[in-house]
Amino acid sequence: MMISELMSITNNYFEKFYIYDKITITDGKITLPSKFVKGQYIRIINSLLNDGIYKITEKGGDNVATLSSILEDETFNGFVVGL
Repeated sequence: MMISELMSITNNYFEKFYIYDKITITDGKITLPSKFVKGQYIRIINSLLNDGIYKITEKGGDNVATLSSILEDETFNGFVVGL
């Protein structure tokens, strides 16, 4: 069972904090504020192509994050939730 399935079944996404903003995904990576850290799970909401739950696998000093899956490039107004 995947973590996203477990969260859906229990109706608990263990949400800690979120940002709502214009989000840009470029070259499959997302820029996140410094409060999001490597190893943390995030949930993307209100995206056309990338809604879902991901783990931050790398995060550079420029706050550009690589996630557990490659994201589709897009810009959208939506949420990124820290889990």
